[in-house]
Amino acid sequence: KVAKVHFVLGLIGLLVAVAFTSPIVLFPLIAPDVAIASGAGSILTNDEYPWPAMWLIIGYILFLVAAAGGSFVWSLAYFLTAKVFDKERTYGWLAALHTFLYVVGVYGATAFMGYIGFYEGGLIASGVSPLVATFAFLWTVVPTGAMITLALLGVLLGVINLGLTLRMKQQMR
Repeated sequence: KVAKVHFVLGLIGLLVAVAFTSPIVLFPLIAPDVAIASGAGSILTNDEYPWPAMWLIIGYILFLVAAAGGSFVWSLAYFLTAKVFDKERTYGWLAALHTFLYVVGVYGATAFMGYIGFYEGGLIASGVSPLVATFAFLWTVVPTGAMITLALLGVLLGVINLGLTLRMKQQMR
């Protein structure tokens, strides 16, 4: 059951990625003035700083890797634990806690990174000093770090859960 939950979370991650990628592709067609990635003068580039929205790109790539890819890897890990080691059951409360912390942490951290990149990059592209733009978003450092900590704690609990599951003398019924 846990493998199925993580597989579905991986699919949801891919759908969310498509939803956030669509504006990048469609805005240049619909409204070129607000395009995120459409060359000179867009949020991603200006004359002095060719990539002011770097954190938007980093957040997006990390989202693809961690939210979508990571969920598929967890699905595979739980599936293989069941099939290879004949462990049909796991510690449900630990699996639920690990999944919750992982999902909240990954979505939260990458959302903050995207927010920073989009708005800070927009400020820089409009001519605001990078120092001023960075200072305006200092408040996001602690929440982003907290979300990364939650995601890492979720990973640690997932590894502990798999280890405890493998050490079970017999299947939990």
